[in-house]
Amino acid sequence: MRHFFAGLGLAFRGYAQSFRTISACKLGWVFAVPLLILLLNLWVGGNLAYHLTAHATDWFRDIIPFSMGNGWLAGLIRTLSAFIVWLSLFFVMVYVGGTVLLILLSPLLAYISERVEAHLTGRSYPFRLGELLSDIVRGIRIALRNLAVEVGLTAALFLVGLIPAVGFLVPFVLFGVAAYYYGFAFMDYTLERRRYTVRQSIALVRRHRGAAVGLGAGYMLLTTIPFVGLALAGFASILSEVAATLACNELAEER
Repeated sequence: MRHFFAGLGLAFRGYAQSFRTISACKLGWVFAVPLLILLLNLWVGGNLAYHLTAHATDWFRDIIPFSMGNGWLAGLIRTLSAFIVWLSLFFVMVYVGGTVLLILLSPLLAYISERVEAHLTGRSYPFRLGELLSDIVRGIRIALRNLAVEVGLTAALFLVGLIPAVGFLVPFVLFGVAAYYYGFAFMDYTLERRRYTVRQSIALVRRHRGAAVGLGAGYMLLTTIPFVGLALAGFASILSEVAATLACNELAEER
């Protein structure tokens, strides 16, 4: 247990040093990338929600045996359909959107991790397209693997949640599981660069699950802020990657 909390402390120290490290590495410009993704997401998501709401409204109208018109019932149906669409999109973004975003940002996160490690260790990493593509593919593989495991565990925990005596613990366990796998994804960029195999990465992260949970928890806490959390996800992923690289700079030496 002491080892677990030591890992948490290492992760939180990484977050505390992240802004200073970004400044020292002259990486402030990278925040423009998630900003562009956010603007694109707002445009695409807004149009998607509009069209889905229209289709949902038409569906409600088709199953009701009288004309909607413009009365209070029509307004209620439109409001209800819009809410259902919004709620569905929200849950998709919460459970899948975080992983999808990390996949989209994987080239940037690989670059950030490389620059931070070069700053910490003095090692130079000349640009090689093949290695960069390999890092990106591995990052996507890890993200998809973790998503599949996380979805399976989430489904199992929802069933456990039906048991009254232990159901109240399920939300906390779900948070810990999601945090662990997000932390794993952030840590793996450094581990891959140090030529850890996927199996070796899994073993190291399991040994230091406190660090993984701490790194993932920081990301999740930032992205679950009401109303603005999803908008902050891209920015939070950059801070998390810097924190993970700082933490892994210590942990990877145990190989």
